[in-house]
Amino acid sequence: MPEVIIKYKKFKTFKMLAFLSEYLEFSITSLKKKKSKKIYHINGVAIEKGDSSIDIKELQKIFSHQNYTAKNLRISSWNRK
Repeated sequence: MPEVIIKYKKFKTFKMLAFLSEYLEFSITSLKKKKSKKIYHINGVAIEKGDSSIDIKELQKIFSHQNYTAKNLRISSWNRK
């Protein structure tokens, strides 16, 4: 069966195609865009994009009561050794 990819900007176009699909007997499927995992290297360290579905409640147990603030982290990370 031949396939066609139709790109559209407005949701009205999708509604019209869905309506026409009933009468012209064609099916509509959506393609999921593949997420490219870009890995950057800075001074030999690999940097990846984080996963947005992570549960941060587990991290709160580790970092709670440690008195970490953004100011303290900036000061400690920029100290020369």
